[in-house]
Amino acid sequence: MVNFEIAQDFPASLARLWEALGRRDYVERKYVALGSTSLQIKQFDSSPQRIEVRLERTLANAASGLPAWARWLSGQPQRLTHHTCWNRAGAKQVDVDLRVSTQDHAVDAHATGSVIELDSGRTRMRLRVAVECSVPAIGGRIANLFANQMKHALEQDHSFTVRYLVGDAALPADASTRTAGTRRRNQSGQ
Repeated sequence: MVNFEIAQDFPASLARLWEALGRRDYVERKYVALGSTSLQIKQFDSSPQRIEVRLERTLANAASGLPAWARWLSGQPQRLTHHTCWNRAGAKQVDVDLRVSTQDHAVDAHATGSVIELDSGRTRMRLRVAVECSVPAIGGRIANLFANQMKHALEQDHSFTVRYLVGDAALPADASTRTAGTRRRNQSGQ
């Protein structure tokens, strides 16, 4: 298992962030901008108290960025299943539960955390992520690769969301773009 934490600041009130997260077009535009070659939204429910999204998306083959021993894992595009729940815990807090998995490689990432309004124009999301892989012998190495992929994806997600909040989400998601409000702390577990 690989564990890590991430904290991201957003230049918006919690109400504004909630409004963005609760828009289907935000979800569609985000995953297309983040490189999905196919996207199927299976469930999209948004209310003043809860936002729940289930989707499947396909990412292009990313073998070029992998070590030689892992390239065989990426012979095909990567199909991911996402399930995200945002639950209002109060006027200034939202609890987050995110699960990303791929059946092809028996990998599961589970994140929990919260979004807290720091002031009227700034919120902070903190997530604790655990990545597990059930592949015998090399499962730990695969989990580590997937954790790195998750970190990168969460940074791209943050960058897109910041652009969306300021009305400039038409910009392409660039893997080299890092938003100053993204911080992460790595921890390795068993």
